[in-house]
Amino acid sequence: MTQQARKFEAVDAAVVREPKPLLVGITSPSGGGKTFSALKLATGMQRVTGGEIYLGDTEAGRSLQYQDIFKFKYVKFAPPHSPAAYEDLIHYCVGNGAKIVILDSMTHEHSGEGGVLDQIDEYLERKSKGNFDERERYKWTAQIEPKRQRKALNNTIEQLGGKVIFIFCYRAEDKTKPSDKKGEKPIHLGWTAETTSKLPYMMTVRFLLPPGADGKPNLTPDTEFEKLSIKMPIQFRDWFKPGLQLNEDLGERLARWSLGQDAPGAPTSRAEQKQSTPPPVVDRITDDEWEDVEARLAAAPDLDSAKSIANQYRHRMNDDQRKRTRTLIENHA
Repeated sequence: MTQQARKFEAVDAAVVREPKPLLVGITSPSGGGKTFSALKLATGMQRVTGGEIYLGDTEAGRSLQYQDIFKFKYVKFAPPHSPAAYEDLIHYCVGNGAKIVILDSMTHEHSGEGGVLDQIDEYLERKSKGNFDERERYKWTAQIEPKRQRKALNNTIEQLGGKVIFIFCYRAEDKTKPSDKKGEKPIHLGWTAETTSKLPYMMTVRFLLPPGADGKPNLTPDTEFEKLSIKMPIQFRDWFKPGLQLNEDLGERLARWSLGQDAPGAPTSRAEQKQSTPPPVVDRITDDEWEDVEARLAAAPDLDSAKSIANQYRHRMNDDQRKRTRTLIENHA
């Protein structure tokens, strides 16, 4: 067969406003605030994308501690945690209306039950029957199937980019290595995501939350190793200042960038947008939905939780509902 030359057409990149993939990574040890931060970002993103927030939970239901603060679809993701199972989970979420998918945590794809390391070890045990030399013989073939699954998973995520926003939570390892000089202390490498996948390198932006960070990313890591857990493209760098806490407004801005609404010269805040564009048609809260919102506000455990709940719905409230919300928030002060 004779292959015909393909035809191409070049256009000015500045006028192309197609959705851009938005893959967000959050790496943190336990207690750094990765799940809470992921839900805050997702809530802000939802202001722009609409649709549902789906959270696939491999962490034994830990995300449910936020069920009265954020509105999201909870999916219990029990083992096995193979890359193929993650791919099935993503298709389920997207097929049921997800616009933002949180995977908490993505680490189980690497080191969880049925994950890549577990599959490799199971294959070696089965083939070697405990013989060390046989394990060495099969160590490369043992990686073929789990890596095939991982490649298919990453391809699925890449293909869905621009249609669905992904937030990946990773457990962090605090790594050290022996010093090259005899008698010296081990060298501290720092915190890094617990994975061997290439997926983190495909991500749009990545955050590293140190222990006890309360959702405030480390923007100036001390070690070269920790720098690998951070990705801050030039188009976002002016958005981040020391002490910034990951929040709903940042999530909204990232989503608007993804949808091409944050171009140079375009409004970058909701206040500026109101001044330069016609008022949008707002999907107001129904009476039944307002009853649920009001109950959640009244039952919020503290002031910050009440404010977070209110921020999810404020843009859809009428004046009376906003007044009632202020009163309920003041009750927590």
